[in-house]
Amino acid sequence: MKNILVTIGIALTFFIACSCSDDSDEHYEELINLITSDTSHVDNSEEQNYYVKYEVTIYPTNYVVLSTINVAIETGTQSFDIDPNGFSETFGPVKKGFTASIDAYLASQANNKEFAIRIYTCKGNEPFVLKAYNYSTEDSRNTPLTARYTIDY
Repeated sequence: MKNILVTIGIALTFFIACSCSDDSDEHYEELINLITSDTSHVDNSEEQNYYVKYEVTIYPTNYVVLSTINVAIETGTQSFDIDPNGFSETFGPVKKGFTASIDAYLASQANNKEFAIRIYTCKGNEPFVLKAYNYSTEDSRNTPLTARYTIDY
C-alpha cells in the first residue's frame, strides 16, 4: 500500500511539474526528496533500551503469611513484600549486559504451597519474552527461589 501511494505521489508530482513553468524546478526536487526520503524505519540510536518484568505467582493464595522478594533494577536492588495475589512489575530502561535477578521467599501456613518466579525482558517496544523461570518443589519449600538472566541480545 505504501509503495502504491509513493508511486501515485511521484506520478502526481511529475504531472504537476510538467504543467508548471521552469521556475518550479526547486519545488519539484523538494517534493521528490520529501516523498522518497522516508526514514521512519531507521533506528539511529546506538544503544537500545531494554525492560525487565518480574513475576511471582503463588498457590494457594489465601494461606500466605509472609512473602518477600529482592529484584535487580536499573539503580540497584529493591525489596518488595508480596501480597497473596502475587507480584508483577516492570523496570527499566536498562542496557545490554544488565543482569536481571529475583530472589523470592514465601512463608505460608499451607503444606501444599507452590510458587513460581519469572523474568521477562523486551528490547525497546518489542514484546516481552520469558528468559528465566524457577518454581518451588516439595524439596525447596523452605528455601528462597532464585532466577537470573543477563541481557545479551
